[in-house]
Order: sequence, then structure tokens, then C-alpha cells
Amino acid sequence: MYAFLLVSAPVSLMALSAWFYTREERLHSPVHIFRGLVSALPMVFLWYLAGGIIPPNWGSGSLVFLYWWQFWLLPVLLTVPGWLIANGRAAGTELKATSLLSFLLPYLGVFCLGWMVFYWSMPFAAPVLVLPLLTVSSLILLAGCVELARWYGLPSGLVWALPYLAASLLGAWAYALLFWNRPAVGLLLAGFVAGGSTVGGIIILRRKYIA
Repeated sequence: MYAFLLVSAPVSLMALSAWFYTREERLHSPVHIFRGLVSALPMVFLWYLAGGIIPPNWGSGSLVFLYWWQFWLLPVLLTVPGWLIANGRAAGTELKATSLLSFLLPYLGVFCLGWMVFYWSMPFAAPVLVLPLLTVSSLILLAGCVELARWYGLPSGLVWALPYLAASLLGAWAYALLFWNRPAVGLLLAGFVAGGSTVGGIIILRRKYIA
């Protein structure tokens, strides 16, 4: 079951690349894949220091916000310095949905490796299988939201952060339900969030907002 944590991000990237990347984007994609893998390595350690060691308060509503911070907000925030360092002066011009996906999904793959170690002694499979589905789908939506924000410009484009924030918070809630002995509700909500995020992100990308 732990293998799913490792293969979910690269398999998703291969499927997305085959579906709507242009030939030029496929040729340029390995550059961003390599940058995502390399830049994620130090960020995993920062993730562990900044949020990975906070003990959960089981049974409390704060668990939702802890998971939201640990598995959604903090990893995404850590991509910002990684993206800036990896792309240098071209960080702004390279900020396109396909480039971002090629960077983010391998980046997430490295984080999944860290989460595999983090959850190695997990006695049940649901969280290990659900977490990559929720995080991968949220990154697909995030890439679409970033593309829309770039399209509309600042500051009006900032409103497109709201769909990602809402989906990620719902994903954290679904994930917390698995630890509150509500697996059926948690799995149902997780499926709704993952499916909605994936479809929403792909609809945005397929509408050719990509410059």
C-alpha cells in the first residue's frame, strides 16, 4: 500500500502529459521534473521541522487544521522558494500550468516518500491510500487556479486562490474523519473532493488558458 504513495504523483503526471501537453511542452517537461525533484529534497526536512513533528490532538476539531497545515498549506508554501531557486530570473515567465504541473507533481512525489517514512507503522491502509489522492488532485486544481490568476492579473486574480483553499480544507476534513472512526463518511467526502478538484483543474487546463 505504501507504493501507492510513491507512484500516484508520477503516474498522474504521465497521464496529464499524454492528454493535453503539446509536443514542445513534453520536450521541456523533463527540465521542470528534474528541478522539482532536486528542490524538494531540502524542503522535506523543512516540512518536518515546521509542521511534521507537531503532535496531533486526536478527537479534536483542531486535527483538521493540523492536517491542512501539514499536508496542504505547508508543502505548497515550501514550493515557492523551491520554484524561485530552481527557475531563477525565469520564475515568472515559466509560471505556466504545464510547467507548474511538471514541477509540482515530482515535488510532491518526494514529499510522499517522506510521508511513507512518517506513516510506516500505520496499522490501516485508508489514510496512506487517501492522502496521495487528495494531495495530487489538489495540485491539479492549484495549477489551474494559478493559471487563471496569471490570466486575470493581480490583484483580481488572487480570488482564484479560494477554490484551492476550499478544496484543500475539505480534503483535510475528509482525511481527519478517517482518524475519527468515520471511515465511510471520510472516504465519501475524499472521493468527492478528489474528483471535483481533478475535474475542475482539468476543465481549466483544457480550456486553453495556457499561454
